[in-house]
Amino acid sequence: RSEIYRLSTAMKTQLMDHIDSPYRINYYASYIAVKIALGTGMRLGEVFGLCWDCVDLDRSIISVRRSIQTGVKEQLFQETKTKTSRRGIPISKELQEDLRTYKYFQDTYIQEIGDKWTDTSGIVISGIFGKVLSTSNFKSRYFIPVLKQLHLDHITFHDLRHTHATILLSQKINPKIVQERLGHSSIILTLDTYSHLVPDIQKEAVNALDNLGI
Repeated sequence: RSEIYRLSTAMKTQLMDHIDSPYRINYYASYIAVKIALGTGMRLGEVFGLCWDCVDLDRSIISVRRSIQTGVKEQLFQETKTKTSRRGIPISKELQEDLRTYKYFQDTYIQEIGDKWTDTSGIVISGIFGKVLSTSNFKSRYFIPVLKQLHLDHITFHDLRHTHATILLSQKINPKIVQERLGHSSIILTLDTYSHLVPDIQKEAVNALDNLGI
């Protein structure tokens, strides 16, 4: 878990080192992509398919309604395929403020480049001219270099999703809540994936019974 925290901090440092770069929006979007994945457990395609119409900063909730297909040259939006994939995810105050600050930065950037901005969808993880930042570009130019710098080459973006679930389960959050946040099709999938954490939850349950004298 500490490795992931180091990654998040290093992504922010990378952003600040390039805050005046012509590609500053790419660096900022990449940092925010990592923060969203860590704070919500969303999949790569869901994070990069997120638009501002699904981000309610007043109610502190992100609605997952669409994603992009990753690993292809042209990344097109697609509706999420299953009922469990379509979900609302409450977010922390820290992520809420990170998104609010990023939104202001993005709006300012859009005003600066004027007609060069082509996006009409309200993309959150945007590139320099408004199209969704390519996931392959994100990985090769902004994500993997930081991993190499930290000697964390074994970590993937998907590990951010696993970290989110692991943190919640280790804090004794109900697995049903974790399932809903991850968009798993069933709680069985969640429990199977994180079965190594279940014994700790069972131990807490037994301790609770002991404390009640049952």
